[in-house]
Amino acid sequence: MKCLFLLISLLVGFCSALKVTDGDIKLDGKSYGLQGQPIPLDVVDRELNVSFKLVNDDGSSIELPGPRQVSVVLYSEALNAQSYFYPHHEEDAGVYNLDLSIRDISAYLRKQDSIVLKVLVGDSDASNNLIETIGELEPTRKLQEDINVELPERFGPKDEIHHVFGEDSKQAPGVVSRFFVMDVFVVFAALIFFWVYGKAINVENATKVTPVSYLFIGSLVGFEAIFYSYYMGTSIFTTLSRVVVLGLVGVYLGSKVLRSLWETRN
Repeated sequence: MKCLFLLISLLVGFCSALKVTDGDIKLDGKSYGLQGQPIPLDVVDRELNVSFKLVNDDGSSIELPGPRQVSVVLYSEALNAQSYFYPHHEEDAGVYNLDLSIRDISAYLRKQDSIVLKVLVGDSDASNNLIETIGELEPTRKLQEDINVELPERFGPKDEIHHVFGEDSKQAPGVVSRFFVMDVFVVFAALIFFWVYGKAINVENATKVTPVSYLFIGSLVGFEAIFYSYYMGTSIFTTLSRVVVLGLVGVYLGSKVLRSLWETRN
């Protein structure tokens, strides 16, 4: 970008029909002239004034209202950055005047060792274009130390990002599992209660029930135990094998219970 800026400056200089004259750079009223020695900057509570005129190469006055755009550029070669400020044009006197507080200059520029002042003129007529250096500001070490800024991070390759994803849960949370187990017991107890309360079963005949019936009830409890162990982390394959074995036993016992009930009824 620096080379491009210099190239544009050279091309504009060859083509330009304007020049800067009758100018001055003042710091708190002290005059330093144009293209003089670097102007030291030690504190931010100071006022910078830049004034100049634009005339044709032959010294004649330019045609009013003048170029379409005139700005004062503060440029840092080390930082390769610039700020633009637009002076007020007093048409009657033909003077461009810029009042600027040092505090208004970017902290990034004030952190550098040198700030170059340029006049940039742009117009639809290429012969009125101009880039000309008019002075230099030199921030002191004290001013630089009073500024605490960090340069923004530049675009570029970044360190590779590695995402570590947690493994999927292989079982239900323990709280959920225990809730469902307790729910089964509560529902079963309520079922027995309503059976007894509604006289759907006769508890007095419990002693007349064959031992096979108790074994059948035990097989049902065994199914609950298998499901409980599955919720607590037992693999699906182990659970299925247990269900198959207990299911065969349950079918056999269930058939015996139904046969005994049929014989008791008869």
